Amino acid sequence: MLNNVFTPHIILMATFQVNLVSRLPLIIRGIPVSFLQASSHPTLGYCNLTHLNRRDAVILRRLHVGHTRLTHQYLLRREEPPQCHSCNCALTVVHILLECQQCNSVRQKYFPVTAVKDLFDTVSSRDILSFLRDIRLYSCI
Repeated sequence: MLNNVFTPHIILMATFQVNLVSRLPLIIRGIPVSFLQASSHPTLGYCNLTHLNRRDAVILRRLHVGHTRLTHQYLLRREEPPQCHSCNCALTVVHILLECQQCNSVRQKYFPVTAVKDLFDTVSSRDILSFLRDIRLYSCI
């Protein structure tokens, strides 16, 4: 009988529980806590995306969280973080949606906002998706 044998998944689960319990007071008080790296928009409320097809809804959820295949696949591949070719800075969701100068004229066509919160609160999901299609990044997200 294996009573006191610790398998890797039991150790991992115990570590996860310790991390969760240590952050629980912050979560209860409403302070945003990210278990990953800083999110592009950590205090987003619920957004109903049932009017979209599954692919579009997944893309918008990824943008809300700030983690996409394009911006975070380097972690799985153990590579260097991706860089924006035109701006020569880190390629992030915020950079793609709001900061990249190469996309500026297309961005102005779809949304004139300058903050992530304004983007997700005031711009329609169809406009955000159309912007991604126009800059040819829709399939990369």
